[in-house]
Amino acid sequence: MKKQPTLLVILFICTLNYSSWSQIWEPRNANFTLPSQGWSITPTNDSVAWTFGFVMDSSSTWTYNDWTFQKTIDGGLTWTAGVFPSGDGGYLSNIASTNKNRAWIAYNDDSTGSKVFETNDGGQTWKDHQSSLFTTWINSIHFFNENNGIILCDPINGDYVILTTDDGGLTWDQVPSGNLPDVLDNDEFGTSGSFAVSDSTIWFNTFYDRVYYSSDYGHTWDVWDKPTEASGFSLNVTADEEKKFYLTFIDSDNNTFSIFRRNVQDSIWTNLTPADNEGYIPGICAIPGTGNLIMNISPSRETKVSYDQGNNWITIDTNYEKGFISFYDANTGYSCELKNTYDDPSQYVFTYVGSPILGLINNKKIDVNLTLSPNPATQLITINLKVPAEDDFWILINDIEGKLIRKLTLTNTSTFNTSLDIQNLKPGIYTVTIATSSGRHTEKFIKIE
Repeated sequence: MKKQPTLLVILFICTLNYSSWSQIWEPRNANFTLPSQGWSITPTNDSVAWTFGFVMDSSSTWTYNDWTFQKTIDGGLTWTAGVFPSGDGGYLSNIASTNKNRAWIAYNDDSTGSKVFETNDGGQTWKDHQSSLFTTWINSIHFFNENNGIILCDPINGDYVILTTDDGGLTWDQVPSGNLPDVLDNDEFGTSGSFAVSDSTIWFNTFYDRVYYSSDYGHTWDVWDKPTEASGFSLNVTADEEKKFYLTFIDSDNNTFSIFRRNVQDSIWTNLTPADNEGYIPGICAIPGTGNLIMNISPSRETKVSYDQGNNWITIDTNYEKGFISFYDANTGYSCELKNTYDDPSQYVFTYVGSPILGLINNKKIDVNLTLSPNPATQLITINLKVPAEDDFWILINDIEGKLIRKLTLTNTSTFNTSLDIQNLKPGIYTVTIATSSGRHTEKFIKIE
C-alpha cells in the first residue's frame, strides 16, 4: 500500500486557535455531510468551485471514511454538499472541474482499486470512468480546458503511468515510456493532489523531491533534480503565468521552511527562502492576472504576499489557521481551515474578501499623498495621508523582512494623521503600505537609536 501524502501529517502538527473575524478571509460553512477536515479547493471560474472533506478515525489508524464533495456557484458564499459512490477506507486525491456541472474525482481504494468518477449533472450522479485503465495509485487528475486533460499515477516498471485526453475525457491514451524520464525506483511515488499548471505546462513533485514537467499537455516529459540547498521534504507547489514554478520544503527537524523557483529555461534553482522561515507553508498560490504570489504560514497564521515572484514577502494578515490556498483571479480566492486534532474537524472553508486587501493583491499604484516624519525617527513616526476622495484603507507597517508590525483600518476617509510609538522597534528599515480596493502605495522609514 502506498504511504499517505506527507502533507496530511503536517496539517495536524500544531495546536491552533480560531479567530472570529478577518478582513481578508471570511469563514463559510461548507455543509460537509459529516464533520470533516476540509481539503484543497478547485475554482472553475469566478463563481464556481469544488472541494471535498473526509473523516479520519484517529491519528493512529489512518483510516479515511465518509468522503463528501462540496460545491459553490456563488463565489463561496454558500456551499451544497453531496456524496459519490466511494467505499470506506479509500483515499480521494483531488477534484478536477471545467464548469458547475462537470467534474472528475481521482479516488484510490486498496480493496476495489483506483478509479476516476465523473459527473455531468453537478454531482447528482457519478459514473465509474474507465477504471480498467488505472492499475496503480492515482495522484491527480486535471483538465487544462474542456478538451485537454491528464491523469497522473504512480510508477510501474520504471515509469510513471500518465494518461492524456484530447477529447474531453471520452478516450485516454497512456504516455509512451520513451516520452518519460525513468523513475529512480518504483517507490518514487508522486504526491497526491500536488501539481502546478500554467497554460499547457504542468509540473508535479515526487517523494524523492524531483520535479517532472511537461510543456505540451503531458505528452512529453523532462525532470529536474532536487535543489541542492533544500533540506527536509517537498510540500506545496504553484506556477505563475510566466511559467515560473515554485517548490516549497519543510524541515520538520528544525521547524523551518524553504522556497525555490525555476522555469524550463533555467539550469538551476533560485533559493527564495526568507530570513524569517519558521514553521511551514500549508498553502501557496500564484494569483492569476496579477504577477503576484500569496501563501499561508503555520503556526504563525500569517498570510504573505510577494510582488516580485518570491524574492521578497510582506505579511498582510495573521487571522485564522489556513491550509491549501487557491485563486481564480485577483477577486476570487479560497483556503481551507486547519484544525488541531482528528477529533476536532472543520465545518468551514474561507473565501477571500476583496476590499481593501484587493489593492495589495492586484499591485496597482494608487494616487495618494503620504508623508512620514521625521525620517529617520527615534521614538515617534507621524503618518500623514491625503487622497482625492473618501475610501476604505489599510495601513500596514512591516519590517524589512516583511513581518507585520501593525495594521490600521480606516473607513470612508480622505485624510488621516497619526503618530505611532516606535521606540521599541529595532533599528532598521521599515515600510508603510497604504492599500485600498484600487491599489497600493508604499514608503520607507528608518528607525535609529
